[in-house]
Amino acid sequence: MPRIRRGIAAHFAAHRQRGRWSFFWRTSVESLVATLAIVLFAHLFVDLGERTALNRLSAWQLIIFGCAGAPLVETVLLQTLPVALMRAWGQRFWIQVVVSAGLFAAPHFGESLGTGLGTGLAGGFYFAFTYVHWREKSLSHAFWMTAGSHAARNAPAVAALLLTKHLTTAPA
Repeated sequence: MPRIRRGIAAHFAAHRQRGRWSFFWRTSVESLVATLAIVLFAHLFVDLGERTALNRLSAWQLIIFGCAGAPLVETVLLQTLPVALMRAWGQRFWIQVVVSAGLFAAPHFGESLGTGLGTGLAGGFYFAFTYVHWREKSLSHAFWMTAGSHAARNAPAVAALLLTKHLTTAPA
């Protein structure tokens, strides 16, 4: 187990050495892949439930909510504020990440187990990691890198939901 932990630590240390664009696209894609892997693996063992709260939104509402509203609001409430408190209390990098990720995950579990595991835990971890890393550089970098990554990560999910809606409501 220590070997795996060292490998993971080295992996995220390498991300911290990347420039903005490389960091952004790599962590955004990795976050999406990690989410899918976790959800697919968990689905082998348990019923993850269905995320239905977004079903009542129109296509435009879904796009605006998923790719703008949620990333902006959640970055403020679930990364900016908790990390500011943790920094004020002198907490280390990884404590800031864990607190922010936990706060991000909590409301997502209310939607479904799959949403909690995938979006909440995996997404929350990557958003917290992104925010805390870039917060060491500047508040602006932290906010926009995190909100942008969140929007980029949500875009394929929104596209999939829209495609699913279209295919299930299209005339035969």
